[in-house]
Amino acid sequence: MLARLLPITLLLVLLCAATSQAATVKVPVPAEGQVAVAIAKVPKKAKVKLAQAPAAVAVSGAAKRGRLAIAVTRPRGTYGAGSVSVKVRGGKAKGVRRFTAAVTDGSAPRAACKTLGALLAKPLQTGGVAAGDLKLVGGAVAARLCGKPAPGAAAGVLARLGLGGAPGGGGLNPGGGGSQTPPPPPPSGSTNQCSNGIDDDHDGQIDAASERKLRPDPGCMNENDSTEAGEVPVPAACAASSGVSIGEDASHLNVGINGGCGSFVEAAVYAQPSAFVCDIQASAGNWLCVIAHGQPFAETRNATAADMADLQISLNGPANCGVPATVVLYRSDFTVSELVEPIQNCGEVSPPAGCIAELSTFNGDSKFVGVAVSGCGSIKGVQFTPSATPTDCFVQVGANPVETCSPTGGATFAPTTQEVLLAMHTDAEPPCGPVMTAITLAGGAVVKIHDDWC
Repeated sequence: MLARLLPITLLLVLLCAATSQAATVKVPVPAEGQVAVAIAKVPKKAKVKLAQAPAAVAVSGAAKRGRLAIAVTRPRGTYGAGSVSVKVRGGKAKGVRRFTAAVTDGSAPRAACKTLGALLAKPLQTGGVAAGDLKLVGGAVAARLCGKPAPGAAAGVLARLGLGGAPGGGGLNPGGGGSQTPPPPPPSGSTNQCSNGIDDDHDGQIDAASERKLRPDPGCMNENDSTEAGEVPVPAACAASSGVSIGEDASHLNVGINGGCGSFVEAAVYAQPSAFVCDIQASAGNWLCVIAHGQPFAETRNATAADMADLQISLNGPANCGVPATVVLYRSDFTVSELVEPIQNCGEVSPPAGCIAELSTFNGDSKFVGVAVSGCGSIKGVQFTPSATPTDCFVQVGANPVETCSPTGGATFAPTTQEVLLAMHTDAEPPCGPVMTAITLAGGAVVKIHDDWC
């Protein structure tokens, strides 16, 4: 993504250079949808501890190398009043400066900017905000105060938390008095591409997520962004190995983000119709998947990036197979990439001549069951539905190492003509009865082979 200054979404202004020294630093709780910040000088070995804060606000900050920084975030729709108190251990804070609500870039002292982003990344109280989100908010605040480019991945987080103008007012001042500052003007002869209702970069996506379009453009930081462009393409290996498919239930979407996609800390999926529940299994980290504006949004909760993940998404109706799904990956370097994939399993075809799905048990274990697929030409996905409930899933392509996969979604991989083994443990010995193997051909068509278990 192209580096841009964060448009006026987080607005900060110097209120005062108040106390000269303090063992306790107080930060006023900001207006709804805003962030307040305090910075100060402290002894090099000083530490901070949260003493008091309303439960609904999020607090982040730390002291290190003689600098202290605290941020109080109040998301849209939360209640908070009074102030947040932070105790300084090992000395006193000097030259405390507080920032809240509205004005220009670059208000922070230049010396403080060297460590400001890192200090504001440490959670002291989440207030219901994910730690990864709080880190991005801190980075955006630091960028605004220091007049630097903001983290690209912060835009979606800020939109979801409602950090900006008062509801319905379209303004930049959160309620209360003061003049209303207009947003920066777009380049001469153009309008804000991220709020004009037009697919300006012709990628099938329109405007920022905050505009609630059916397929928002990941190239938009927010509605004030002047261009929809800015996504970094995914590697070719990612597009070859990953995919989106439906199972036997056309309203259940399986998303596989596999090898070659690079590491990511957040992921969003856009498909039709809207979703009402989602789940994620990632290769690393502690992840949570939620529905935001009708679309699945997953993020790591312990700042650990993953390089592979499987998502299971329940839609409000059968998937619209005529519209490809978009998987958006937000990376720890604040760039964003997207993978646009046709939804597989939407078009079922007859098995190619010689295509075999041989049912098997593995390692002599009657509850370790699966299928060996061969002779089907070039394939890029296998899903097997046993007659008992699966508890895990493993896949091996040719002689490659065994990898894990989704017990319900199966496995996707780079197109191959080699034999593919898909195996899973079940919670009981599978009874005799019908089973189904779905094989996704390299071109996206699906072969379904029905058989009887024993």
